[in-house]
Amino acid sequence: ARIEAMRDPVEQVKFQRQAAMMKAEAAPVLGYAGLMNFARPAEPGRYAGLPPGEGRIDAIRAEADRRVSAIAERAGLNGAAMVERYSGSAPSRALAESYAKSEAKEREARRATTGAPEETAAQRDAALTAMHREIGAVYRAAQELARQEAGRDEAPAADRAAAPEKARPERATPPPTRDAGAGQGPTSRPAPMDDADDQARREQERARRIAARKARDRDGGGHGL
Repeated sequence: ARIEAMRDPVEQVKFQRQAAMMKAEAAPVLGYAGLMNFARPAEPGRYAGLPPGEGRIDAIRAEADRRVSAIAERAGLNGAAMVERYSGSAPSRALAESYAKSEAKEREARRATTGAPEETAAQRDAALTAMHREIGAVYRAAQELARQEAGRDEAPAADRAAAPEKARPERATPPPTRDAGAGQGPTSRPAPMDDADDQARREQERARRIAARKARDRDGGGHGL
């Protein structure tokens, strides 16, 4: 009764999901048979939508949600609430049954307000089953597109990881610098320090010769006197 009193259909679905999660946690602790279906999964594929993604996958999901909303509206149900039912994780058996009861009541209420012809419970259930079959096909196609898109994103990354690193061109080693005086034979100029040493020796030799000459001149002059 509390759930039905909520005006926002999307909030109703969220509240149903939260309540079911709490009951699923309590079921094994309390051991109450009436709660065990909240701990048991629903049939595979029931209320199975497309999980959120990024980039192109998010665009695929948004397009699928738009189509699902339109399908639900044609069946006399709130489109946003139906998208919300398919947006969560896989529901428990009890939560899926709760969703189905809410959808049946909503369809009956909508048809009563729009003046649509009355239908039997079997007709109503058949219409809702056909709606879910169409919705399931939309989400399965979207899931396949998302897998293909994810594969395209992973392939380049795998190729880059497997490709060997390209050999970098080695820098050319410059030839060793030749000594300016190497290999030039006898005509090579001595280093500047060698020039200075030779010049000093020549100056010293010249000074000795001059001193010796002066000494001979004095000796010769003395003998003449």
